[in-house]
Amino acid sequence: MFKIRDSGFSLIELLISVTIITMTIALTNLIYANYVQNDIRFASRSDLYMELPDLVEQIRHKIKQEYLEKGELIHNQTVCNWTTENKQEAGTVSFNAEIGKAVNSAEQMYLYHLLVNCELAEYKHPPFLIKVLVIDNSFSGVSDS
Repeated sequence: MFKIRDSGFSLIELLISVTIITMTIALTNLIYANYVQNDIRFASRSDLYMELPDLVEQIRHKIKQEYLEKGELIHNQTVCNWTTENKQEAGTVSFNAEIGKAVNSAEQMYLYHLLVNCELAEYKHPPFLIKVLVIDNSFSGVSDS
């Protein structure tokens, strides 16, 4: 006699296929969530790197105007703190031909070495060092004898 074949799926085959589809969807969702999280993190890092030249210029301007040893600057949700690591002071000397002597100039120069820490959202940039040269014209020069 002929054996009649059953057409269709058994319950076990159906459960296995649904399990495989569910695992594929869960894995895809996890990969996409990780991609979105990395994209947000890299976007904030990129924004910080784009703003760094402006931030450094603003810090240099503040140092030249206010002679601050340390401070904080907030610009477009980016917070930068700086502290003076080293401050070198030097006066300028020029030769005065009329009197034939070397005299101190009316300029006093300061070279600031600043350690800057910046952070935006959850990304914190590693500390970096900048140098600022400040020329102070208010120094009263005294001629050397």
